[in-house]
Amino acid sequence: MELIERIKWDVEDAKDHLLEAKCMQAFYVNRDHGEEDVFKIGDKVMLSTLHCCREFTANDPSCIAKFIPCFDGPYNIVNSMPEFSAYTLDLLNVPNIFPTFHLSQLKCFTENDASLFPSREHA
Repeated sequence: MELIERIKWDVEDAKDHLLEAKCMQAFYVNRDHGEEDVFKIGDKVMLSTLHCCREFTANDPSCIAKFIPCFDGPYNIVNSMPEFSAYTLDLLNVPNIFPTFHLSQLKCFTENDASLFPSREHA
């Protein structure tokens, strides 16, 4: 009986040490993180194209996904859930994609200033 009690105490002690290690790891990781971007409804964002690479190469094996742009857009935000870091975008004519994305897939859209960068103007 004494051996079983000793094993129970050792297991509880190990759980406490694991929890302490987890808290310390979270502290050191979060210490170096910056503030997250918070977008509002109506803001324009760019969407990462990493999810499109497989679809792009699946249609034609001669296509190389290396040369597609990293971000696509701009898209308007129609719903904001900042507590989950999730945003719903206004994706026109894309019925196969669920329109809600995590913040890590989005980037703030900056409009081109044609007076400063005239060669970057798109048709």
